[in-house]
Amino acid sequence: MVPALSIEIVCESATGTGTIISGPAATASATVLFEKCEVFAINAKQELGELLPCHVINESGNLHVDAKGTGKVVLNAAKEAFLLAEGFPFATVKFLSGTGCPLPLKTEVKGQAVFKLVTGNGSEVLEPLIQSSETIQKALGAGDKLLYGINEAFVKGSAKTRLLGETHKNCTFGYL
Repeated sequence: MVPALSIEIVCESATGTGTIISGPAATASATVLFEKCEVFAINAKQELGELLPCHVINESGNLHVDAKGTGKVVLNAAKEAFLLAEGFPFATVKFLSGTGCPLPLKTEVKGQAVFKLVTGNGSEVLEPLIQSSETIQKALGAGDKLLYGINEAFVKGSAKTRLLGETHKNCTFGYL
């Protein structure tokens, strides 16, 4: 969601893979494919309005956005755990030309996205849940911002995370 542009990019699903690097300064790197994305106008209450003629396109010619970044677990002042993801850029959102889209045909998404660790926060579960919203993005209070071009943006949604591979089948994990 990009309030200053009165738009929200809505994707049907997202899948990703990543690597966790453990140790005192544990970090992770990930790639995420946001699939079947459409652009909607939003009103002042940030409710979805009309579908805009902006056809998202990635290098493969699909209605997808390819993203990549790094992340680490951080605590806010209340000792709640969050995943701080960073990307410079995370992604470049591209639109097909000649469709009447009122947005620039190519815009970088960069900065920091904040996800609340809903489950797996100090405990181990099979599929820890993470969530993000405008409220969660601002919860760290550290000025972390996600930018769509020069405009502040917010990720809205949730995702389950899990370990992959035969070695990790049915293993539980959590974020500390």
